[in-house]
Amino acid sequence: MSSQATYGEFSLSASSPRNIDEYDGRFDENLNDRNRFFVRASNHSYKVPFPHVIPNAGLVAWSANTVTQNSFNGGVNCTFLKSPPSD
Repeated sequence: MSSQATYGEFSLSASSPRNIDEYDGRFDENLNDRNRFFVRASNHSYKVPFPHVIPNAGLVAWSANTVTQNSFNGGVNCTFLKSPPSD
């Protein structure tokens, strides 16, 4: 991904690196023939550093911050069968 800025006849460009870290986990357990259980969790971190393509005087109208988005989600489920499965 690249970022580009244009001022009159001048054009500047630079790469815009992205750092993405993602972790997922899941635990499944069959407690017995009638009970099943699982837990899952996911963590996602997304960081986009500010590309320094504009001189400091040009930063008045630009945000010079790194964008960071973090998220965490998960789920739990327990299943109970009224009667055991027949084979």
